[in-house]
Amino acid sequence: MNKSKRNSQFKMDKWLESLESPWKELMEQWMEYKAARKESYKTEMGARKCLTMLRNLSANNPQVAQQIIDQSMAYNYAGLFPLKSSYGSQQSRTEAPQYGQRIGQIIQPEDEQKRRKLIERLSNAGNKDYEKKQSINTKDYGYIDNSATHQQDD
Repeated sequence: MNKSKRNSQFKMDKWLESLESPWKELMEQWMEYKAARKESYKTEMGARKCLTMLRNLSANNPQVAQQIIDQSMAYNYAGLFPLKSSYGSQQSRTEAPQYGQRIGQIIQPEDEQKRRKLIERLSNAGNKDYEKKQSINTKDYGYIDNSATHQQDD
């Protein structure tokens, strides 16, 4: 049994030589990183699965494959994983929709007059005299004014 194991031992260098460029260089880089971590692929099947995974994760794009390898090395990963949205070209920022409300964003009123009224109302919030003097038209603001329904503590 030991004799058959020795004869069937996986030869990484020979397998890497069989790959076409640029995948050969990418896998050499990944195998060098794995060796530095004192890890290796024990069989040709394992190495082929790694290459297949790299091709699938990168949509067969060598530039994306390089980013995947770089990310795994930078984060000290033992394996290959899809790119994080924050790694590389900042794709998440450029792909974000440029419309709609985002967290923390205040939607501005449609026109300047409504904006001024709203700012005045907010700056006088809690001022009972001001609230008594003002009658707010709810259709201007799109919300119901409940301040008149609250009991006043006099």
